[in-house]
Amino acid sequence: MLTRTLGGGEEKHVEFQRPDGRWLSLRILPYRGPENTIDGAIATLIDINDLKRALDFAEAVVATVREPLIVLDGNLRVRTANDAFYDAFEIDRQDTEGRLFYEIGNGQWNIPRLRLLLENILPQDTALRDFEVERHTTEHIGGKTMLLNAREIRQHDGERMILLAIDDITELRRSSQELHRKNEDLKQFIFAASHDLMEPVRMIVTHTELLASRFADKLDSKGEESIKYAVEGALRLEASIAGLREFWQLSERGEERRTLVDCNNVLRQASLNLEASIAENNAVITSDPLPSILASETILIQLFQNLLANALKYRSKEPPKIHVSAVREESEWVFSVHDNGIGIDPRHARQIFGVFKRLHPRDKYSGTGIGLANVQRIVRRHGGRAWAEGMVDAGATFSFSIPHRRGNQWTV
Repeated sequence: MLTRTLGGGEEKHVEFQRPDGRWLSLRILPYRGPENTIDGAIATLIDINDLKRALDFAEAVVATVREPLIVLDGNLRVRTANDAFYDAFEIDRQDTEGRLFYEIGNGQWNIPRLRLLLENILPQDTALRDFEVERHTTEHIGGKTMLLNAREIRQHDGERMILLAIDDITELRRSSQELHRKNEDLKQFIFAASHDLMEPVRMIVTHTELLASRFADKLDSKGEESIKYAVEGALRLEASIAGLREFWQLSERGEERRTLVDCNNVLRQASLNLEASIAENNAVITSDPLPSILASETILIQLFQNLLANALKYRSKEPPKIHVSAVREESEWVFSVHDNGIGIDPRHARQIFGVFKRLHPRDKYSGTGIGLANVQRIVRRHGGRAWAEGMVDAGATFSFSIPHRRGNQWTV
């Protein structure tokens, strides 16, 4: 190496391993005199054992990963790829390394938009995130849907390269489409069943009440009780069918038009909707000043109304006292509806948000068990969460959060 450097004036570099196993890097540079003649050489010897071990470790990790990985240089030529890449796309290493990425295989990566994004990673210090590609790979493999992610990596010598990860989401996409189809079938079934069942249920209620009226003088106490149970059961069924349809419509509803909504007005509207029940229970509803948030006003009224109705329903012997408050935290508004009702067992605080979940007998508290499920669904649609706290016979607090961003775009 020294002779070649002195003779040709070129820098020479080699990595070698000592007998004890440590790795060293030897670099020889020509030393030029005043007349630009080569008067000697400068040799530097660097211990690169730790770096070499780290690179070997990194290469072992890449080789073990099941996700196809490929390394490109600044010109988008393939430096190397792991076994998962070659297995997934059934191409040979000798037909890949050293070639432009968009030329390998059958040209399935020759996508103008993809090339532009990859070419900008190094100059603009950017990354490629979740770029979806639907391409026919080979006759044997067939069509695939892939998700690409790429970012810059630097070698120990300072060279900048691109690490590209390719995730095959073909089966995930197919499963998603199949789930959507089944979901659509289920929706149609629920809508059809709810429509077809409502009329017979109404007929049962109407004719049972008619029988009770027409033969009132011939019915004993047991007969009157049976008719009462029949009517109540039919009404509960009618409410459950309507509630299930409402729950489904809420989950299927597209993205609502969201505007800046004054939650003070929302609370007033929800209270007006429950005016009769509030008066009947001698309830008192108070609130702190509430914020304005970016939301769908219609379903936000529904959310408040469900929480107020829940507090009115599960009242104690004392007249209901309900207080609504809101606290701004770092990334969200947290709303709370506190009542002085019968409370909840902390062990059941989570399950009460499930569809048709009830903690109390129907003969004591009416309802379908869908109201709080709708609360949770509405909150989730706005990117928040819902939870409950309380103790038996000590009231309960139902809370939900709505995320906010800085500035007037989201909250005031």
